[in-house]
Amino acid sequence: RPLDVIDRGTAIGGREALASSLTEAATLAGWQALDLGQFRKAWELHETAKAAARESGSAALLAHATGQQAYVLLDLGESLKAVEQIRFARDSAGRSLPALMETWLYAAEAEAHAAAGHEAECRNGMDRADAVRPADPSDPSLPFLFLAGSHLDRWRGNCLATLGAE
Repeated sequence: RPLDVIDRGTAIGGREALASSLTEAATLAGWQALDLGQFRKAWELHETAKAAARESGSAALLAHATGQQAYVLLDLGESLKAVEQIRFARDSAGRSLPALMETWLYAAEAEAHAAAGHEAECRNGMDRADAVRPADPSDPSLPFLFLAGSHLDRWRGNCLATLGAE
């Protein structure tokens, strides 16, 4: 039954690609729901994104969906839980994350620390984000992320403003 093996192999590859697309669509929809103040819907869309990311087999997609979901917690005033969730997203991926995703996660964690009033941890997180930031601000495997130096500088400025810095 060699054709069954080929058909199943094609279906598996197609399933992973569809799961990747669903992950990206659900994280975008989750972010939009968050912008609208629809916290439960945002959370549920990120749960969908995480399930799809697991199906895709992409540690980076799962880390992004998990890390971005922490912004729901931030908007609900749960900054410490947001820090934990972002750390979990990064730690769960181990060493398999592209540098751009690792940069984003460190900066997101720094933002959560800023919301919690943890100045030293915030500054450390932004320094770590800058240290691992790749020279190329785009990564074809992460079309939804772009972090050039100026973007990270603005993010740092926003975090420091949250902490009350001038």
